[in-house]
Amino acid sequence: MGRKKLNVEVTEDGATITGSTNSYLKALQGNTEDKPIVITGAALKYLFCHYSYDHTIAPGIINSVRIKSELPVHDDLREKFKFLSPHLAAICEELDDEAMEYFTEHNNLFSFTEKGKNFSVSAFKIVGSVHNQGVVLIGEKQLTTGEFVRLETPVVKWDGEYQLINELRISIDDCISEVEQYVKGKQAPAYVQTEMFEEKEEAI
Repeated sequence: MGRKKLNVEVTEDGATITGSTNSYLKALQGNTEDKPIVITGAALKYLFCHYSYDHTIAPGIINSVRIKSELPVHDDLREKFKFLSPHLAAICEELDDEAMEYFTEHNNLFSFTEKGKNFSVSAFKIVGSVHNQGVVLIGEKQLTTGEFVRLETPVVKWDGEYQLINELRISIDDCISEVEQYVKGKQAPAYVQTEMFEEKEEAI
């Protein structure tokens, strides 16, 4: 019998959860060992992070859940996302041979070419089965006009031919680790939250 996958908005044993991370954690308290959770994607949405996960509630039964969190994002999570940006440029074939060689040797965002710095990643999603898995990066490129073009990569398989797949896998694992900490309550410090919300109010 194959794995049964239930596509739900946010549920826990039939009860609806509103999307609050605190409610989510309360609902899962005491059950995480028997019902493992695997992060399958995340997206930075201004102050917050929206994320998805697969939740095994019984053998062969997995809920796919999406959360729109109400916690302001910690800078550590934003920083981990930045290291995905060079990969977006590389996968979209926007780097010349010299830039690719330099990136391969250093894998360092801050020594990246000016051309590559026009790219940024705002989301990723893990797709495929356990033995045929990969990742999709979603972001944008800033044009010389100042406007932005949305980009979404094809699926980059973990066992595929992308020459920087090991570095990409490490960066995705780092992002997932930060998302897991975010789920547990790691967020921007209180003084930073106040500043961010003040900026938001001024912009309205």
